[in-house]
Amino acid sequence: MKRLSILFVSWLTMALLPVVAMAQNQKPTLSSTVPLYTALTDSCVRIILPDAKDDNTPDDKLAYTLMWLNADQEGAEMQMRTQMGNPIFDIDGLEPGATYYYYPYVKDEAGQMSHYEHLMLKTLAKRYGIKVKGIEIDADNCADVLQDGGSVSYDPKKQLLCFNRARIECVGVALEINVPTEISYFGRNTISSTDTIALAAEKDIVIHQKDYYWEGYIAFSGKTHAATCRGN
Repeated sequence: MKRLSILFVSWLTMALLPVVAMAQNQKPTLSSTVPLYTALTDSCVRIILPDAKDDNTPDDKLAYTLMWLNADQEGAEMQMRTQMGNPIFDIDGLEPGATYYYYPYVKDEAGQMSHYEHLMLKTLAKRYGIKVKGIEIDADNCADVLQDGGSVSYDPKKQLLCFNRARIECVGVALEINVPTEISYFGRNTISSTDTIALAAEKDIVIHQKDYYWEGYIAFSGKTHAATCRGN
């Protein structure tokens, strides 16, 4: 009977060891479960996971992990990145205008894991390096940049910026161009700035009239001078 009691106590001790270990190694505590999200460009996002704390793992040994998947791409592979002690993730190489799922979690040295809320977010639409009246031209607005019926439109395949009887006046640079661009105009168009230059072009631009059978022009005017062109 004594030997049986010893065996039972030994078995009970072994059975309770994982429970004791589990109690000593609780999963990391999260200051919040809601990640912060910022779009840096149309192909890069920053996701900040709230800080985690663990009784037995130093802060710089906590493993923050982010998994992500392009939900719009059939057969897309799950991507994953793990950072030790750093909860700030800059994820680049994303598809502009696509929806992504993000699965973040943090793990301590004992393997205990705490999950943050999952995210489903869409990246910014593809941007084309041109601003009109401070509005960035992208894949969503290129057909009608100013949302006024089509006075300004952009064809990304041809890199063709079209003005159709546009009347643009604003504070700041009215037209900023950072890519090689062909400008076409129809009818009478005026582009002006009340406090600086109207046109700032960092790359080559070519300007021509769309239809020579109709009278038309495009005029730039600014407070100091009309335009600054670093290209041709």
